[in-house]
Amino acid sequence: MKKIGTTLLCIVLSSAIYAQHYIGVGVSDFSPANSVYLNPASIVEYPDRFTLDLFAVNAAVDNNMLGLNTGYAFNSFFSQTAANSSKLFVTNKKDQLSVTGPYLEARLPGFTWSISPTQSIAVGTRLRMFYQFNGIDKGVFETIVNPEGTTENTIGDNALGKFDATMNTWSEIGITNAGVAYNRGAHKIKYGVTLRYLNGISYVTAASKQDTTYYVANKVFAVNNNVLVGTNLFGRLGDYPGGNAGTVSSWLLGNNGGHGMGADVGVEYEYNPYENDRYLFRISAAVTDIGYINYVVNNRSVLYKQIGGATKDSANMYITAIGYKLPGVTVTEMMPPKAAQIYLPTTLITHVDYHMSKDYFVDLLFIGNLGKKDETGNAIYSQFTLTPYYDTKAFGFAFPISYSFLSKKVKTGVGARFGKFFIGSDDMLLLFMKGQQGANIYMGGSVSLGAMQVHGLNMNIHRPKLKLHFKKKNKPCSDCEPVMFNWGGR
Repeated sequence: MKKIGTTLLCIVLSSAIYAQHYIGVGVSDFSPANSVYLNPASIVEYPDRFTLDLFAVNAAVDNNMLGLNTGYAFNSFFSQTAANSSKLFVTNKKDQLSVTGPYLEARLPGFTWSISPTQSIAVGTRLRMFYQFNGIDKGVFETIVNPEGTTENTIGDNALGKFDATMNTWSEIGITNAGVAYNRGAHKIKYGVTLRYLNGISYVTAASKQDTTYYVANKVFAVNNNVLVGTNLFGRLGDYPGGNAGTVSSWLLGNNGGHGMGADVGVEYEYNPYENDRYLFRISAAVTDIGYINYVVNNRSVLYKQIGGATKDSANMYITAIGYKLPGVTVTEMMPPKAAQIYLPTTLITHVDYHMSKDYFVDLLFIGNLGKKDETGNAIYSQFTLTPYYDTKAFGFAFPISYSFLSKKVKTGVGARFGKFFIGSDDMLLLFMKGQQGANIYMGGSVSLGAMQVHGLNMNIHRPKLKLHFKKKNKPCSDCEPVMFNWGGR
C-alpha cells in the first residue's frame, strides 16, 4: 500500500489538472449550472422554467516544469512497485517550479429559475479548495522527491530564492440575477450579477522573507532564511474536519475560520439578424471571484528563523514542532494573532462565440488573471481556449483546445452532455502522451422541472416552431396566413 500511495502522490504532484471552468460544457446554451460561472449573464432566456442542480465535481492543478512519464507511472501503479522519481518525471529547462493546484470543487444542490423571458435567477452552493506554490528551485524539488539521489552539487547557493505558498479551503452560497437590458432589432444586451457569502474553513500561507542559501553536503542542509507561516489550523488538526455532524457543520459554515463576500459581474451582447434561428455571434465579458475571506478565529503566525545547519532526524524532519529549538539551528517566534485576508482568484473571462450553421458553433475564450500572485491569496494563470462544439437541448459535444500561460503547452479535451448530465475533461493528453503537464476531469448533473411558456411558445423543446399570423391587406384576420419560424431562444 505504501508503494501505491507513493506512486499516486507523484501522479498528483505532476499531473497538472489545470482548468476549473468546465469549458467543454460551460459554452452550451443548455447548461446554466456551468455557464453561470463563466458569465452570470448567460442564464437569462434559458428554455426551462426551473432546473434543479444535483451535483458536480471538478479537480484541477497545473505546473510549469514537471511532466509525467505516463507509461512508467501506470506500470508502477498496476504492478505495485515503487516509482523512481528520476524516471517518473520529465522536467524542462525551467529553474523554478510554480504550481497552481490541486484545485478541488464540489457543487452542492442549487437551481436556476426563469422568472420571465427577460429575467432569471439562480442559487448555487460550492465547496472549494485551492493550493498554489510559487518559486521552488528545481534542485530543491528533486531533493524532496529523491533525497537518496541528492549530491553536493544538486542544489546551489541562493537556489531556493523567495517563495510563497497559499492553501485556502472554503464553502460558498451565491445568488445570481440576470436580465435583458436592451433588445431592439437584431441587437440584444444582457447583464448578470452574482453575490456570494463565503465561509472560510481553513488556510495555510508560507512566504520567505529573503533569499535562501540552501545546499547539500554529506546530507546536511545548511539554511539561511526566515519563513513566515500563517494558518488557523495550529492546535486544531485533532478536530478537523470533525468527528460528528456538529463539528463538520461548524467548519463548513466558517465558525472555526472566517467569512467574506464575493461577486461575479458580466455582460453579453448578441447579434441575431435572423428571426428563425439562434444568434449569429455573441460577445461577452465577466469578472469572477471578486472578494476575499477574512479569517479571524484561531489565527496564528510563526516566524521560522533558520540560521545554521541541521541534519535530518529519525522522521526526516528539520523542524519537529512549534517552539522547538536546536541551539544555533532553528529559532521560532510566535507572532501576535491578527486577522488574515485571503483573496479569491479574481479572473477576467471573455468570449467570442460564432454560430457556424444549424447546431454547430465555435467559441474563443480568454481567461486572464486579475489577482496578484505575490499577495496572500490565490491567483490563476491566463489561458486561451478555442472550442468547436455541437449544441442541442438533448445532446452536446465540445472539443476545447487551450494554451496555458503557466505550462506554455497546448492542452486538448472533450466535453459531453446528455440532457442535463455531463462528463468531460478540458485537458486529457496526459492519458496518451509522455511529458504532459496537465490533466482535468469533471462530471455532474441536474434535472428540469418545467418548461418555459411565453405567449404559447414551448421553450422546453429544442428549436420549436413559432406560428405567427400576418394580416393580408383588405382581409379580415380570419383569413390571416400562418408563417412558420424556428424559435432560436435558449
